[in-house]
Amino acid sequence: MVTIKLFGPQMDGAIHETGTKKGTKSQDTDMLRTSFMELENDSLGPTDDDGTWPPSQSKSILPNNYYQLVIRCGSGWVSARDYLNKLYFSNLPARVSMLHTADYIFGKRSQALGPPPLPSDTVSIQPLFHPFLRLPTELQEMILMTAAGLTRHYDLCTGGGLLRSPRSSTESPISLSTMFRISPLFTDTMLTYIYHRTTFHFGLTGTTNFLWQCGPDNRRHIRRLAFHFGHGGLLHCMRWLSPDALYELVEPPHQNYTQPGLPRFWRCQLRALVQEVHLLELTIDIKGVPESDVAMMVRIVVGAFGSVERVKIVETVGEETKVLGKEDERIQGLRGETWREMTKRYVDKYRMVWSSLHLKHGLMETSTEELDGLVDKEKEFFDS
Repeated sequence: MVTIKLFGPQMDGAIHETGTKKGTKSQDTDMLRTSFMELENDSLGPTDDDGTWPPSQSKSILPNNYYQLVIRCGSGWVSARDYLNKLYFSNLPARVSMLHTADYIFGKRSQALGPPPLPSDTVSIQPLFHPFLRLPTELQEMILMTAAGLTRHYDLCTGGGLLRSPRSSTESPISLSTMFRISPLFTDTMLTYIYHRTTFHFGLTGTTNFLWQCGPDNRRHIRRLAFHFGHGGLLHCMRWLSPDALYELVEPPHQNYTQPGLPRFWRCQLRALVQEVHLLELTIDIKGVPESDVAMMVRIVVGAFGSVERVKIVETVGEETKVLGKEDERIQGLRGETWREMTKRYVDKYRMVWSSLHLKHGLMETSTEELDGLVDKEKEFFDS
Protein backbone atom coordinates (compact mmCIF):
# COMPACT_ATOMS: atom_id res chain seq x y z
CA MET A 1 0.00 0.00 0.00
CA VAL A 2 1.33 3.44 -0.98
CA THR A 3 0.26 6.49 1.00
CA ILE A 4 0.44 9.81 -0.82
CA LYS A 5 0.13 13.22 0.83
CA LEU A 6 -0.31 16.49 -1.05
CA PHE A 7 0.62 19.66 0.86
CA GLY A 8 -1.24 22.75 -0.24
CA PRO A 9 0.59 26.03 -0.87
CA GLN A 10 1.21 28.12 2.25
CA MET A 11 1.28 31.70 1.04
CA ASP A 12 2.72 34.32 3.37
CA GLY A 13 -0.22 36.66 2.85
CA ALA A 14 -2.92 33.98 3.13
CA ILE A 15 -5.85 34.39 5.49
CA HIS A 16 -5.25 32.30 8.62
CA GLU A 17 -7.91 29.84 9.66
CA THR A 18 -9.37 29.91 13.14
CA GLY A 19 -10.53 27.28 15.57
CA THR A 20 -9.47 23.81 16.51
CA LYS A 21 -9.45 22.59 12.87
CA LYS A 22 -6.75 25.10 11.97
CA GLY A 23 -4.50 24.02 14.86
CA THR A 24 -4.80 20.33 14.05
CA LYS A 25 -4.09 20.84 10.35
CA SER A 26 -1.10 23.10 11.07
CA GLN A 27 0.45 20.58 13.48
CA ASP A 28 -0.06 17.73 11.02
CA THR A 29 1.52 19.70 8.19
CA ASP A 30 4.49 20.79 10.33
CA MET A 31 5.19 17.23 11.47
CA LEU A 32 5.07 15.87 7.93
CA ARG A 33 7.21 18.68 6.60
CA THR A 34 9.77 18.21 9.40
CA SER A 35 10.00 14.49 8.68
CA PHE A 36 10.28 15.17 4.97
CA MET A 37 13.12 17.70 5.39
CA GLU A 38 15.01 15.46 7.86
CA LEU A 39 14.81 12.57 5.41
CA GLU A 40 16.10 14.77 2.59
CA ASN A 41 19.03 15.97 4.71
CA ASP A 42 19.88 12.38 5.68
CA SER A 43 19.82 11.25 2.04
CA LEU A 44 22.18 13.92 0.79
CA GLY A 45 25.23 11.72 1.33
CA PRO A 46 28.71 12.77 2.45
CA THR A 47 29.78 16.20 1.26
CA ASP A 48 32.41 17.31 3.77
CA ASP A 49 34.54 14.18 4.11
CA ASP A 50 34.64 13.14 0.44
CA GLY A 51 35.63 15.81 -2.06
CA THR A 52 34.45 13.71 -4.98
CA TRP A 53 30.78 14.50 -4.38
CA PRO A 54 29.42 17.84 -5.62
CA PRO A 55 27.81 20.04 -2.98
CA SER A 56 24.08 19.53 -2.74
CA GLN A 57 21.81 22.38 -3.73
CA SER A 58 18.71 20.96 -2.07
CA LYS A 59 19.54 21.81 1.53
CA SER A 60 17.56 25.01 1.53
CA ILE A 61 13.92 24.80 2.52
CA LEU A 62 11.63 24.73 -0.49
CA PRO A 63 9.42 27.79 -1.08
CA ASN A 64 6.12 27.54 0.73
CA ASN A 65 4.01 28.69 -2.23
CA TYR A 66 4.23 25.39 -4.14
CA TYR A 67 2.42 22.08 -3.75
CA GLN A 68 4.59 19.37 -2.17
CA LEU A 69 3.85 15.76 -3.11
CA VAL A 70 5.40 13.18 -0.76
CA ILE A 71 4.98 9.43 -0.48
CA ARG A 72 5.04 7.32 2.67
CA CYS A 73 8.14 5.14 2.69
CA GLY A 74 8.85 3.04 5.78
CA SER A 75 8.51 5.21 8.85
CA GLY A 76 9.07 8.49 7.00
CA TRP A 77 8.21 10.44 3.89
CA VAL A 78 10.15 10.89 0.64
CA SER A 79 9.49 13.18 -2.27
CA ALA A 80 7.52 11.74 -5.13
CA ARG A 81 10.42 12.40 -7.51
CA ASP A 82 12.89 10.31 -5.45
CA TYR A 83 10.40 7.52 -4.87
CA LEU A 84 9.44 7.18 -8.53
CA ASN A 85 13.08 7.40 -9.65
CA LYS A 86 14.05 4.52 -7.36
CA LEU A 87 11.03 2.52 -8.47
CA TYR A 88 11.91 3.05 -12.14
CA PHE A 89 15.59 2.13 -11.84
CA SER A 90 14.85 -0.90 -9.67
CA ASN A 91 12.63 -2.30 -12.43
CA LEU A 92 14.93 -1.29 -15.28
CA PRO A 93 16.31 -4.46 -16.91
CA ALA A 94 20.06 -4.84 -16.80
CA ARG A 95 21.92 -4.54 -20.10
CA VAL A 96 22.72 -7.96 -21.49
CA SER A 97 26.39 -8.31 -22.37
CA MET A 98 27.22 -9.59 -25.83
CA LEU A 99 29.70 -12.41 -25.55
CA HIS A 100 30.82 -12.26 -29.17
CA THR A 101 32.24 -8.73 -28.66
CA ALA A 102 33.81 -9.26 -25.23
CA ASP A 103 37.04 -10.76 -26.56
CA TYR A 104 37.53 -7.90 -29.02
CA ILE A 105 36.93 -5.17 -26.42
CA PHE A 106 39.18 -6.67 -23.76
CA GLY A 107 41.81 -7.43 -26.37
CA LYS A 108 41.88 -3.82 -27.48
CA ARG A 109 42.22 -2.59 -23.92
CA SER A 110 45.03 -5.03 -23.23
CA GLN A 111 46.92 -3.89 -26.32
CA ALA A 112 46.53 -0.26 -25.31
CA LEU A 113 47.98 -1.02 -21.90
CA GLY A 114 51.07 -2.57 -23.50
CA PRO A 115 52.65 -6.00 -23.13
CA PRO A 116 51.97 -7.87 -19.88
CA PRO A 117 54.71 -7.23 -17.29
CA LEU A 118 56.87 -9.90 -15.74
CA PRO A 119 55.63 -11.40 -12.48
CA SER A 120 58.67 -9.96 -10.72
CA ASP A 121 57.68 -6.46 -11.87
CA THR A 122 54.05 -6.74 -10.77
CA VAL A 123 52.85 -5.26 -7.50
CA SER A 124 49.27 -5.80 -6.38
CA ILE A 125 47.74 -2.75 -4.71
CA GLN A 126 44.28 -3.11 -3.22
CA PRO A 127 42.32 -0.96 -2.95
CA LEU A 128 43.91 0.93 -5.85
CA PHE A 129 42.43 4.39 -5.43
CA HIS A 130 43.76 5.44 -2.03
CA PRO A 131 47.39 4.28 -2.52
CA PHE A 132 47.32 5.96 -5.93
CA LEU A 133 46.63 9.31 -4.26
CA ARG A 134 49.75 8.87 -2.14
CA LEU A 135 51.97 8.69 -5.22
CA PRO A 136 53.93 11.82 -6.21
CA THR A 137 51.87 14.24 -8.29
CA GLU A 138 54.22 13.93 -11.26
CA LEU A 139 53.83 10.14 -11.30
CA GLN A 140 50.03 10.41 -11.03
CA GLU A 141 50.00 12.77 -14.02
CA MET A 142 52.23 10.46 -16.06
CA ILE A 143 50.01 7.45 -15.35
CA LEU A 144 46.82 9.31 -16.24
CA MET A 145 48.26 10.84 -19.41
CA THR A 146 49.43 7.41 -20.55
CA ALA A 147 46.07 5.84 -19.72
CA ALA A 148 44.21 8.52 -21.68
CA GLY A 149 46.53 8.10 -24.67
CA LEU A 150 47.62 11.76 -24.63
CA THR A 151 50.87 12.95 -26.18
CA ARG A 152 52.55 16.34 -26.18
CA HIS A 153 50.80 17.30 -29.45
CA TYR A 154 47.10 17.87 -30.10
CA ASP A 155 46.04 18.19 -33.73
CA LEU A 156 43.24 20.74 -34.27
CA CYS A 157 43.95 21.29 -37.96
CA THR A 158 40.83 20.89 -40.08
CA GLY A 159 41.00 19.97 -43.75
CA GLY A 160 44.05 19.91 -45.95
CA GLY A 161 46.09 17.52 -43.83
CA LEU A 162 48.71 20.14 -42.99
CA LEU A 163 49.81 18.22 -39.93
CA ARG A 164 50.57 14.55 -40.17
CA SER A 165 51.10 13.13 -36.74
CA PRO A 166 51.39 9.38 -36.18
CA ARG A 167 48.20 8.00 -34.67
CA SER A 168 48.07 5.00 -32.43
CA SER A 169 46.37 1.92 -33.85
CA THR A 170 44.97 1.03 -30.42
CA GLU A 171 42.25 2.77 -28.48
CA SER A 172 42.92 4.60 -25.23
CA PRO A 173 42.05 2.56 -22.13
CA ILE A 174 40.05 5.48 -20.72
CA SER A 175 38.60 8.65 -22.17
CA LEU A 176 39.28 12.19 -21.00
CA SER A 177 35.75 12.49 -19.64
CA THR A 178 36.30 9.33 -17.57
CA MET A 179 39.60 10.62 -16.24
CA PHE A 180 38.09 13.95 -15.24
CA ARG A 181 35.40 12.15 -13.20
CA ILE A 182 37.92 10.60 -10.82
CA SER A 183 37.79 13.60 -8.52
CA PRO A 184 37.59 17.41 -8.71
CA LEU A 185 41.22 17.60 -7.56
CA PHE A 186 42.36 15.49 -10.52
CA THR A 187 40.32 17.60 -12.90
CA ASP A 188 41.92 20.86 -11.73
CA THR A 189 45.41 19.34 -11.74
CA MET A 190 45.19 17.61 -15.11
CA LEU A 191 43.63 20.56 -16.93
CA THR A 192 46.55 22.76 -15.92
CA TYR A 193 49.03 20.01 -16.83
CA ILE A 194 47.49 19.47 -20.28
CA TYR A 195 47.49 23.18 -21.13
CA HIS A 196 51.09 23.59 -19.94
CA ARG A 197 52.61 20.55 -21.65
CA THR A 198 50.60 20.20 -24.88
CA THR A 199 51.34 21.89 -28.20
CA PHE A 200 48.04 22.71 -29.91
CA HIS A 201 48.26 22.67 -33.72
CA PHE A 202 46.00 24.88 -35.87
CA GLY A 203 45.47 25.50 -39.55
CA LEU A 204 43.55 28.42 -41.01
CA THR A 205 40.52 27.88 -38.76
CA GLY A 206 39.69 26.93 -35.19
CA THR A 207 41.93 29.30 -33.22
CA THR A 208 39.20 31.73 -32.18
CA ASN A 209 36.81 28.96 -31.17
CA PHE A 210 39.51 27.18 -29.14
CA LEU A 211 40.64 30.28 -27.23
CA TRP A 212 37.04 31.33 -26.57
CA GLN A 213 36.01 27.94 -25.21
CA CYS A 214 39.10 27.73 -23.00
CA GLY A 215 37.90 30.71 -20.99
CA PRO A 216 40.06 33.31 -19.23
CA ASP A 217 41.18 30.91 -16.50
CA ASN A 218 42.60 28.32 -18.91
CA ARG A 219 43.92 30.76 -21.52
CA ARG A 220 46.60 31.89 -19.11
CA HIS A 221 47.85 28.29 -18.86
CA ILE A 222 48.43 27.85 -22.62
CA ARG A 223 52.17 27.68 -23.25
CA ARG A 224 52.66 26.12 -26.70
CA LEU A 225 50.91 26.74 -30.02
CA ALA A 226 51.77 25.69 -33.57
CA PHE A 227 50.35 27.08 -36.81
CA HIS A 228 50.26 25.43 -40.23
CA PHE A 229 48.86 28.10 -42.55
CA GLY A 230 50.01 26.81 -45.91
CA HIS A 231 50.02 28.83 -49.13
CA GLY A 232 47.54 31.51 -47.96
CA GLY A 233 49.30 32.13 -44.66
CA LEU A 234 50.26 35.76 -45.20
CA LEU A 235 46.80 36.78 -46.40
CA HIS A 236 45.24 35.01 -43.41
CA CYS A 237 47.59 36.77 -40.97
CA MET A 238 47.04 40.12 -42.67
CA ARG A 239 43.28 39.81 -42.24
CA TRP A 240 43.07 38.54 -38.68
CA LEU A 241 46.34 39.13 -36.77
CA SER A 242 48.11 42.14 -38.33
CA PRO A 243 48.58 45.38 -36.34
CA ASP A 244 45.81 47.93 -36.77
CA ALA A 245 47.99 50.45 -38.62
CA LEU A 246 49.04 47.85 -41.20
CA TYR A 247 45.51 46.50 -41.56
CA GLU A 248 43.98 49.96 -42.11
CA LEU A 249 46.53 50.63 -44.86
CA VAL A 250 46.23 47.35 -46.76
CA GLU A 251 42.76 46.18 -45.63
CA PRO A 252 42.44 43.01 -47.73
CA PRO A 253 38.76 42.56 -48.62
CA HIS A 254 36.70 39.77 -47.11
CA GLN A 255 34.40 37.49 -49.02
CA ASN A 256 31.50 38.14 -46.65
CA TYR A 257 29.92 41.01 -48.56
CA THR A 258 26.43 40.72 -47.00
CA GLN A 259 27.65 41.69 -43.52
CA PRO A 260 30.85 43.73 -43.93
CA GLY A 261 31.05 44.57 -40.23
CA LEU A 262 31.10 40.95 -39.07
CA PRO A 263 34.69 40.15 -40.20
CA ARG A 264 35.92 43.23 -38.36
CA PHE A 265 34.23 41.98 -35.21
CA TRP A 266 35.88 38.56 -35.63
CA ARG A 267 39.24 40.24 -36.11
CA CYS A 268 38.86 42.34 -32.96
CA GLN A 269 37.76 39.27 -31.02
CA LEU A 270 40.71 37.13 -32.13
CA ARG A 271 43.27 39.88 -31.49
CA ALA A 272 41.86 40.44 -27.99
CA LEU A 273 42.02 36.71 -27.22
CA VAL A 274 45.60 36.17 -28.41
CA GLN A 275 46.77 39.21 -26.44
CA GLU A 276 45.84 37.29 -23.27
CA VAL A 277 48.05 34.34 -24.26
CA HIS A 278 51.70 34.33 -23.13
CA LEU A 279 53.60 31.56 -24.87
CA LEU A 280 56.70 29.69 -23.92
CA GLU A 281 57.11 28.34 -27.46
CA LEU A 282 55.49 29.35 -30.75
CA THR A 283 55.94 27.01 -33.72
CA ILE A 284 55.26 28.23 -37.28
CA ASP A 285 55.26 25.78 -40.16
CA ILE A 286 56.25 27.44 -43.45
CA LYS A 287 55.37 24.48 -45.65
CA GLY A 288 53.72 25.85 -48.79
CA VAL A 289 54.32 29.50 -47.84
CA PRO A 290 56.03 31.55 -50.60
CA GLU A 291 59.57 32.43 -49.62
CA SER A 292 58.95 36.18 -49.95
CA ASP A 293 56.03 35.98 -47.47
CA VAL A 294 57.77 34.09 -44.67
CA ALA A 295 59.42 36.99 -42.82
CA MET A 296 56.33 39.20 -42.77
CA MET A 297 54.01 36.35 -41.78
CA VAL A 298 56.27 35.32 -38.89
CA ARG A 299 56.55 38.87 -37.58
CA ILE A 300 52.77 39.38 -37.67
CA VAL A 301 52.08 36.15 -35.78
CA VAL A 302 54.74 36.75 -33.13
CA GLY A 303 53.62 40.33 -32.50
CA ALA A 304 49.97 39.37 -32.09
CA PHE A 305 50.47 37.46 -28.81
CA GLY A 306 50.94 38.95 -25.38
CA SER A 307 54.49 37.59 -25.21
CA VAL A 308 56.54 34.84 -26.83
CA GLU A 309 59.74 33.53 -25.26
CA ARG A 310 60.87 31.21 -28.04
CA VAL A 311 59.97 31.05 -31.75
CA LYS A 312 60.60 27.89 -33.76
CA ILE A 313 60.34 27.97 -37.56
CA VAL A 314 59.81 24.51 -39.02
CA GLU A 315 59.05 22.90 -42.36
CA THR A 316 56.99 19.72 -42.54
CA VAL A 317 58.18 17.25 -45.17
CA GLY A 318 56.02 14.14 -45.25
CA GLU A 319 55.91 12.89 -41.67
CA GLU A 320 59.17 14.59 -40.69
CA THR A 321 59.55 18.09 -39.28
CA LYS A 322 62.71 20.04 -40.03
CA VAL A 323 63.66 22.95 -37.77
CA LEU A 324 65.13 25.86 -39.73
CA GLY A 325 68.33 27.38 -38.43
CA LYS A 326 69.21 31.06 -38.29
CA GLU A 327 71.34 30.74 -41.42
CA ASP A 328 68.38 29.69 -43.57
CA GLU A 329 67.77 32.22 -46.36
CA ARG A 330 64.00 32.13 -45.96
CA ILE A 331 64.10 33.77 -42.54
CA GLN A 332 66.83 36.30 -43.23
CA GLY A 333 64.20 39.04 -43.52
CA LEU A 334 63.52 38.78 -39.78
CA ARG A 335 66.80 40.52 -39.05
CA GLY A 336 66.34 44.26 -38.86
CA GLU A 337 63.73 44.72 -41.61
CA THR A 338 61.16 47.43 -40.80
CA TRP A 339 57.41 47.37 -41.33
CA ARG A 340 57.86 50.00 -44.06
CA GLU A 341 60.12 47.75 -46.12
CA MET A 342 57.91 44.70 -45.64
CA THR A 343 54.75 46.64 -46.52
CA LYS A 344 56.19 48.15 -49.70
CA ARG A 345 57.39 44.74 -50.85
CA TYR A 346 53.96 43.25 -50.09
CA VAL A 347 52.11 45.96 -52.04
CA ASP A 348 54.50 45.82 -54.99
CA LYS A 349 54.24 42.04 -55.23
CA TYR A 350 50.47 41.79 -55.23
CA ARG A 351 49.98 44.96 -57.27
CA MET A 352 51.91 43.31 -60.09
CA VAL A 353 49.67 40.22 -60.09
CA TRP A 354 46.59 42.47 -59.76
CA SER A 355 45.21 40.45 -56.86
CA SER A 356 41.86 41.65 -55.56
CA LEU A 357 42.16 39.60 -52.36
CA HIS A 358 45.39 41.03 -50.91
CA LEU A 359 44.86 44.79 -51.37
CA LYS A 360 41.90 47.07 -50.86
CA HIS A 361 40.27 48.82 -53.76
CA GLY A 362 42.28 51.87 -54.83
CA LEU A 363 45.61 50.83 -53.32
CA MET A 364 46.71 48.94 -56.44
CA GLU A 365 46.63 52.15 -58.54
CA THR A 366 48.75 54.21 -56.11
CA SER A 367 52.27 55.20 -57.07
CA THR A 368 55.35 54.69 -54.92
CA GLU A 369 55.28 58.33 -53.77
CA GLU A 370 51.61 58.11 -52.81
CA LEU A 371 52.27 54.90 -50.89
CA ASP A 372 55.11 56.59 -48.97
CA GLY A 373 52.72 59.40 -48.08
CA LEU A 374 50.18 56.93 -46.69
CA VAL A 375 52.87 55.12 -44.72
CA ASP A 376 54.20 58.38 -43.26
CA LYS A 377 50.85 58.95 -41.53
CA GLU A 378 51.91 56.17 -39.13
CA LYS A 379 55.62 56.87 -39.38
CA GLU A 380 56.47 55.72 -35.87
CA PHE A 381 54.96 52.29 -36.43
CA PHE A 382 56.17 51.63 -39.98
CA ASP A 383 59.75 52.67 -39.16
CA SER A 384 59.93 50.19 -36.29
